[in-house]
Amino acid sequence: RHETARAIRTLKRVTQLVPMDLGIRQRLIELLINSDKAEEALEESLELASIYYRLAELDKARQTYLDALKIAQKSKNNRTWGVNLLLKVADIDMQRLNLRQALRIYEQIRTIQPDEPSVRAQLVMLNLRLGQEQPAMKELDEYVAFLEGSGKRLMAIEFINDLLVDHGKRLDLRRRLADLYVRNRQVEEAIIQLDAVADALLTENRHLEAINMLETIISLKPANIEEYRAGLEGLRRDMLRK
Repeated sequence: RHETARAIRTLKRVTQLVPMDLGIRQRLIELLINSDKAEEALEESLELASIYYRLAELDKARQTYLDALKIAQKSKNNRTWGVNLLLKVADIDMQRLNLRQALRIYEQIRTIQPDEPSVRAQLVMLNLRLGQEQPAMKELDEYVAFLEGSGKRLMAIEFINDLLVDHGKRLDLRRRLADLYVRNRQVEEAIIQLDAVADALLTENRHLEAINMLETIISLKPANIEEYRAGLEGLRRDMLRK
């Protein structure tokens, strides 16, 4: 009888009484969309996806979130909704170990919200897990440049330190962290990172690179500069003997 508002109220009551009746909830979502009630339709869509999720029907939950993205375009808070919905899609992809699909979703989120550190960290780590080192470092460098351009160098330092918790053996991360410390006039902290890099290079018998690293440390004038000079001379003598 074209009494849409009354039909919506009735369906809402029914979903409260029978929350697991997915057909009724789907009908409610359709009515809300047709009535230009985007926010309410999104809330109901989240609940529908949540039910699918609890039933371990991850494909249906994922599709429901994707369908909700179309509804979100009609919302005044479309950016916020978009990020939240895509995060839920990415979470499902991560659970299913569909890392490449998760990577693509996180790239979409980054486009909407470039300043979210958890998303940028996921992009770096996913690229590393997929063996895509060059894209991982490109992602990292772009984010660090974004933070520095926004006057947030300390956040960039914290970001790389967090990455080192799981990737402590990556010398490229330590070098980047040292550069940030130098630019932030935290010379002692920079030397600690460069010293760790030099030790790792020596362990790997990469003596020429270790010499370059020691020269860099010496240029920063550490308090124990003579120790580094002695170590440098010792390395050079070893290289000559070889």
